[in-house]
Amino acid sequence: MVNRFLNAITEALHAEFGDGYDIHTEDVPQGLDPPCFIVTMITPQRTPQTRVTYRQSVLFAVQYFPEDEENYRNEIHEVISRLDECLEYITVDWEIDSTTVHKPTLTETTDVNITDGVLSYILRVEDVAFRREDGDLMESAEIEVQNG
Repeated sequence: MVNRFLNAITEALHAEFGDGYDIHTEDVPQGLDPPCFIVTMITPQRTPQTRVTYRQSVLFAVQYFPEDEENYRNEIHEVISRLDECLEYITVDWEIDSTTVHKPTLTETTDVNITDGVLSYILRVEDVAFRREDGDLMESAEIEVQNG
């Protein structure tokens, strides 16, 4: 589930910002080429709701490294507005019975801060998973968002 959310976030970033911005999901061994994004998972949570359902909640950090490292504030402020727009809903691909379903998912921004010229945009994505009769979890396209 985490990788599906991660893919949806990076696809939304690419659709909004285009090829001029690198988007990384793995560690970058040496130096970044700004402007660029790094998207990482912070905390995954799975909480039982009923005998057959689990709420899955994942926090992600979307970090933005601006092109102008000295005069970065205006650039970062503009990027925050664009992130608010493009990450409000992400499209998650679910495979249900060999069929791919594309489901819009409402997300929630939990924190935004600028430290040492780098933007950190914290995003929560939630969904519900159902347990199959054989005991395995089956991912579903039912979406719920929780404040906090």
